[in-house]
Amino acid sequence: MPHRLAQPGGHVVFRDLSWTIREGETWAIIGPVGSGKTTLAETLLGKHPTSEGEVRWPLLDRLRAAGRHVNDPSE
Repeated sequence: MPHRLAQPGGHVVFRDLSWTIREGETWAIIGPVGSGKTTLAETLLGKHPTSEGEVRWPLLDRLRAAGRHVNDPSE
């Protein structure tokens, strides 16, 4: 996950975030309106770049190594 994630326009949503989602886990993201839930989900789908850090998808790497054509997580 990114170390710093900003919404379009520059509002910082998360700082110093480190989060690993493992295969088979289910997560729920909750919070008040405007807290960054949609921005986080869109970033995970590859719709927003992170201003620092990185978002990694080991599953996509494994699928690509197996020959599957996948451009981004939303596929």
